[in-house]
Amino acid sequence: LAFSGEVLAIDDEYRYASAVDPKVVLTTSREPSAKLKIFLKEMRLMFPNAQRINRGHYDIKKLIQACKANDITDFILLHETRGNPDGMIVCHLPFGPTAYFTLANVVMRHEVPDCGTISEEYPHL
Repeated sequence: LAFSGEVLAIDDEYRYASAVDPKVVLTTSREPSAKLKIFLKEMRLMFPNAQRINRGHYDIKKLIQACKANDITDFILLHETRGNPDGMIVCHLPFGPTAYFTLANVVMRHEVPDCGTISEEYPHL
């Protein structure tokens, strides 16, 4: 807390910065279209240590509880409207914050001419 001079673990959001690699889980809304599944695969390639899971009929609450139990640091949910990806929810676990991003005019990498393959090697920063 700021007034007492004592910093609690919940207040210190940068405590593990660069000490622990993030574990990211990606999933979609229920019954995703083929385009959203392709977008999910492309998003997985962008995040190191990311896993994609098939949501099936699981509730978000149960997925979040499972992620917390397995020490997942970030949960990303991709959403679509009429077959076009239009939203992304990013939740930092276990205590947040959560952000919603609106996506517009999503272009897959296969739609870009002369686009090479994405390396799955862990980035050296």
